[in-house]
Amino acid sequence: MLQASLQEVVQLDLNQAQQQLQQVMEPLMVWCQKNGFLVPSTPHVSHLIGIRPPPQQNMTPEQLAQVAKDLYHNHRIILAPRCGGWRLSPYLDTNPQDVEALVNALQEIFFSKESLKARDEGLVEPLLSFPK
Repeated sequence: MLQASLQEVVQLDLNQAQQQLQQVMEPLMVWCQKNGFLVPSTPHVSHLIGIRPPPQQNMTPEQLAQVAKDLYHNHRIILAPRCGGWRLSPYLDTNPQDVEALVNALQEIFFSKESLKARDEGLVEPLLSFPK
């Protein structure tokens, strides 16, 4: 198995792999930009992507970690909290359905009616400040 994996890496066309990942990740980048999250307009590489919540939200490291924990426990999506945001590391087998699942999960965590209501009622600590 190790030998087969190494052969795959050696035969990999890095430019093609980066293009493929960039295309697959594009819907996430668009969603983030439309919803005030900070993402690079053109990532340096497509296999490491930083996502930051809107700057005016001032999320604490604990809140960033909680979002990552919720994504993992509820959706089996792994984002690593890093320096005021999250690091996403898509791989060659990441597909549009994976990206759609991440966008839907982020939408649910940050913008669902249930999440907004729970925050308004003080049932959970606010992750973001929403106008009432």
